[in-house]
Amino acid sequence: MIFKYIEIYISLTLILASFASAILQGPYVDYDYISPPPAEYISVTIDRAYRLLTTNSSDYAVEAYAWVFNGGYFNFGIFTRDGGGWTACNWSGDIYKNPSSTIEFKGVCTPSKEHRDLGLPMFYKPSANVDYTWVQSVDLYGVGSVCTAILRQPSLDRVEIEEVGRAYRFRVYVKAPASDSTITLEVSQGGKRVYSVLKTVSTKLSSACVVLRVDFGPVEPKRCGRYDVEVVVSSGNYTGRWSGSVEAKVPCTTTGTITATATVTPTTTTPPLVRIVVSGDYATWRIKSSVDEISGSGVGNWNVRLGGTTDVLYAEIVKNPYGYVCTINPASLQVTAGGVYEFRITCARIQPVTVTVKDPFGVWWKVAWSGSASGERVGSGSGAWEVQPGENSPLYISAQVVNPLKYTDCIISPSSAVVFPGQNIEFSVNCASPYVNVVVIDSLGVMWRVKSGKTSTEGRGSATLQIELAGRTDVLTAEVVQNPPGYMCEISPRSVEVSAKGSVTFTITCKALKRYL
Repeated sequence: MIFKYIEIYISLTLILASFASAILQGPYVDYDYISPPPAEYISVTIDRAYRLLTTNSSDYAVEAYAWVFNGGYFNFGIFTRDGGGWTACNWSGDIYKNPSSTIEFKGVCTPSKEHRDLGLPMFYKPSANVDYTWVQSVDLYGVGSVCTAILRQPSLDRVEIEEVGRAYRFRVYVKAPASDSTITLEVSQGGKRVYSVLKTVSTKLSSACVVLRVDFGPVEPKRCGRYDVEVVVSSGNYTGRWSGSVEAKVPCTTTGTITATATVTPTTTTPPLVRIVVSGDYATWRIKSSVDEISGSGVGNWNVRLGGTTDVLYAEIVKNPYGYVCTINPASLQVTAGGVYEFRITCARIQPVTVTVKDPFGVWWKVAWSGSASGERVGSGSGAWEVQPGENSPLYISAQVVNPLKYTDCIISPSSAVVFPGQNIEFSVNCASPYVNVVVIDSLGVMWRVKSGKTSTEGRGSATLQIELAGRTDVLTAEVVQNPPGYMCEISPRSVEVSAKGSVTFTITCKALKRYL
C-alpha cells in the first residue's frame, strides 16, 4: 500500500519548481552504440522540510527530476536505513511517461530517530501488468548521524562498476559533498562520444561524515570492443576525475560475403593513452601531457591522452591541505603509450609557531596574526599556545595591551614580529605602577603621614614626593603624627580622591598653645 503525506511545507525549491523542467536538459545518447537505461536522474534536491510556524524539523523534503529514455511506468521512493535494511518512508505512486520527457517527483519523509542513511531509488516497468524493477538510486550515507569529525574538503572516493546482464551500472561515491555538486559520466568508443549524462545534487545536509552516492545506467554497449568511461565530479571548489573502461558483451564477428566491390569505411583509431596511478597522501594535483590535462584530489587511476606514441607528463601540486606542504614525484616523466606510470604524493606537516606571553601584571592583552594563518587571542596574565600555519610561509604577528587595569604606562614588546613555521616568539608585558605627585607644605617641621590604598609614607616638614596608588584612582588620607612643642597642628585636606599621574597638595597649619604665648 502506498502512503502519502499531506502537510503545508515551506520550501524555496517549491517556489522555483515550475521553472525547473523548462531549463533541465536531457542526456546525450548515440543509439547505434549504447542502449540507455529506462531513465536517468538529472537533478536532485534534498533539504529539511519545515512545517508552517516551526523553525526546525527532522523531516526531509525531496525534489527530483529524471530524463526518460523508454516510455512506461515509474515509481520513486524515499527510503531510510538505521543499520539494518532499507525502509520505505514515502512513494510517488505510478507515473506514466513517454520517451524523451522529464519526470518530476516531490515528496516528504518523516524518518525514525535512529536512521543513518537516506536513499532515493527509481523503479520502472514497461507496462501495467508486470512487476517493477530497480533502475538506480541517489543516496546520502551518514546524513542522520551525529558528526564529530572536523571539516574536510569534498573528494571523489571511488567509482564502482556493476555488471547487469550485458549492461553496466556505475556507482560514484563522493565524500563530504558541498551544498551543490555536479557529477558527469561520459562513455566513448574509439574517441567518439556515445553517451553522456550530467547530474546535479543540491543539499544543505552534508558534513564531513556524509557520503553521496550517485548511480548511472545501466547502459548496454551495442558494438564490440572497449568503451572508455570518464567521471568528473565538481563539488564546491573541488574537481575530481576518474577514468576506466568496460568491454562490450557483443561478439566481434563478421557475417556474409565480402566482394571486391565492398566499400571500406575508415575506422577511428583510439588516441594514444597512458594509465597513471596517483598514490600516497591527500592533496589537489594536476598532471599534463602535451594535449591533455587532468586534476584531482587524493589517489586513484586515470587515463591521459598523449600527443604521440611518446610524450612528457608534468605533475604539480595545485593545493596543499591546510597545515601541510606536499610534493608529487616525479615532477616530470617521459612516457610511452600503453604504459602504466605512478606519481606519488608525500605530505609533511608544517611546524607550528609557538607564541608565549609573559605578563606578571595580569593586564589584558591581544595578540593577532595574519599571513599563512589568521586569528587572534585575548587574554590576561601569562600564557602560551601554538598557531598552525596553513602554508609554508610566515606569520605576521602583532601585540598590544588592551586594558592595563590598575596600571599606567603598560607596554608589550615586541609590538610586532614576522615569524616563520617552526619558530617561537615571546612577548613581555611591563607596567609602571600608578602614582600621584604629592606636595606637603609645612614651615615648622611637623611630622605627618600620607596613606594610599597601596602604601603609607611619613615625613617631616615640607616635601615633594610620589606615592604609589592601589589603582588608577585611589583615596589619599593625611594626618599629623606629632605636633611640635607648643603647637597644635592640622593638615588639609584630610582625605582626597586622586587619579594616577595627578597631583595633590597638603598644607599644614599650626596654632601656638596659650601657655606658650
